[in-house]
Amino acid sequence: MLRSALPKPVLTHDRNCCVALFSRCTEALGALKKLIAKGFSGDKIAAFGTISPWMVSYLSQLDQPPEFPRSMVLTLQNNESVVVIGFPATSVSRERDNGNALDKTHILSLLFTEMDIPVANLHDYASALAHRQLLVLVRGSSPEVEKAAELLATGTEIEVAVYEGVCT
Repeated sequence: MLRSALPKPVLTHDRNCCVALFSRCTEALGALKKLIAKGFSGDKIAAFGTISPWMVSYLSQLDQPPEFPRSMVLTLQNNESVVVIGFPATSVSRERDNGNALDKTHILSLLFTEMDIPVANLHDYASALAHRQLLVLVRGSSPEVEKAAELLATGTEIEVAVYEGVCT
């Protein structure tokens, strides 16, 4: 049921996470809502990716969704818009407020650092983001991450990867 085109990470700690890749924002948001409905707390889930101008317009008309209290839409230097949902929004806000120029790779690097995902996988996910795909990430215990992977492997995802022993 689980599949990944990415190489297996080197295990360095007793920490775990799951990364799912989606081609549409609505699919990624649906996956986040499903995780929340199944009891995953907001401090264990995140999403990041490029969104279309239409989606930016749509999201700007909505109130802050109660299930995603930490979410933000950013316009990058190249006028591309990205959405950041969940725990990484704090780090991204801090970087932006400190005057640091943000691009997708920088934000992804912040996210990987915060989750302690091996940097060797950064290029693969940056490439996916360049193709307007969205990442949904879950961190937690091994059983939590396995449950998340099962919930995310619904057929609408492009891939689901589980990293055991590497994430906070």
